[in-house]
Amino acid sequence: MRQVIAIVGGGFSGTMVAVHLLRQQQTPVHVLLLNEGYPVGKGVAYSAGSDLFLLNVYAGRMSAYPDQPHHFVDWLRQQPLYAYTPPEELEKIFMPRKVYGQYLEEQLTQALAQPAGHNTAQVLSQRVVHLQHTAQAEFPYQLQLKDGQQIPAHKVVLALGNFQPSPLRGTSPQLAPPLYYHNPWKPEAWQNLPDQGRLLLIGTGLTSIDIILALLKQGFNGTITAVSTNGYLPYPYRTSTLDTAFSTQIAGASSLREVVDLFKKALQEKGQDHWEPLINGVRAQTQALWQRFSDADKKRFSQKLGSLWTVARHRLPPQVHAKIKQAIKDGFLEIMPGRIQKIHPQNGQIEVQVKTLGTTQTLLADRVINCTGPQLEYAKLKDPLVKSMLAQDLLFPHPMGMGLKADAHYRVLQANGEPCQGLFTLGAALRGELWESNAVPELREQAQALSQEILHLF
Repeated sequence: MRQVIAIVGGGFSGTMVAVHLLRQQQTPVHVLLLNEGYPVGKGVAYSAGSDLFLLNVYAGRMSAYPDQPHHFVDWLRQQPLYAYTPPEELEKIFMPRKVYGQYLEEQLTQALAQPAGHNTAQVLSQRVVHLQHTAQAEFPYQLQLKDGQQIPAHKVVLALGNFQPSPLRGTSPQLAPPLYYHNPWKPEAWQNLPDQGRLLLIGTGLTSIDIILALLKQGFNGTITAVSTNGYLPYPYRTSTLDTAFSTQIAGASSLREVVDLFKKALQEKGQDHWEPLINGVRAQTQALWQRFSDADKKRFSQKLGSLWTVARHRLPPQVHAKIKQAIKDGFLEIMPGRIQKIHPQNGQIEVQVKTLGTTQTLLADRVINCTGPQLEYAKLKDPLVKSMLAQDLLFPHPMGMGLKADAHYRVLQANGEPCQGLFTLGAALRGELWESNAVPELREQAQALSQEILHLF
């Protein structure tokens, strides 16, 4: 009898778990890939239809398979557009995200096209709204879809990806499109702006950068103000070099203070320009360090250094960074450090109060877009599936306010601390457990390891 494995979510994580399960030949499985909203295999990140939006990592580091590091570059060489580009050049290119989406889509298509008989699969463009667990049943899990359909499964993988941002502080309930967009990933959020209008972005991270680039391309003649607590912009990507000696040195650190002191010492010894190889060295140890840190250290890092880590760790392609700096120089873009106090409609515009350096400024904008990043506090999510599972104590929000509690085998932990047998998760849901759990280098490892964990149960 084939084991039925339901995967909820069709972004990178869900897609690659499905690919690994379908490619293996040791255990007959039937994979159900349930996805809604964005094309399967692409998710939010790789659905962009424009060459404007680039990966922020070299192509040479973007293989979907941890044991085949050159897989993406080899795939690119098979595409007519890149067939004559030397592989050593391809490895150093920041490819359009839409191209990476095509790559992932092809991995799934090939896995689905394997000869029938051993493994089978079905892709459903449906939202899962409820899950019920009955441990002793033939099919321990019953998934209810938005249309009322019931899907039985032996195992379930929650590959839920990123949720919409948290509600902004002081937001008036009357705010709605086209004045205010809570979901920054919908193209209509930055379309049809008044030609000489003022756009206010809440957040200065990668999502804001995408919107700024899109408006530059559209020839928007207005101005953009981007507000975030510290006013940090992502740094430019200069090198992928890793300081191996430093990475080895911090591998044994047990506290945040120890890591910070070692980082400062290395920076003093090797020069301020050496920060990038040092950050890359920390990156190689991030998950292990995070799991050794005390809860107090985790909280301290998240609150005091989290924003700085994000802009240093998730860097921009140099050509993108140059466009952003030029936009600032031209007066098209203003970066403002501050905290949002209140947002409300005012005579056909939006009035925003921003507290900055001890004073409060009042800004008027024609549109505000929430670019503060995905909501990670599962207890506050409005997603019907998550709410249903929380109500049944099948999930337990991570006490750090980031994702879910899970064990080292990717099993979701229930409210009683015990794993829910046959229920797994990966990706953004593991931020509290691993900190770094949202980029391809981590996700590809998780997808492969999780598929093996599932197969070992049969």
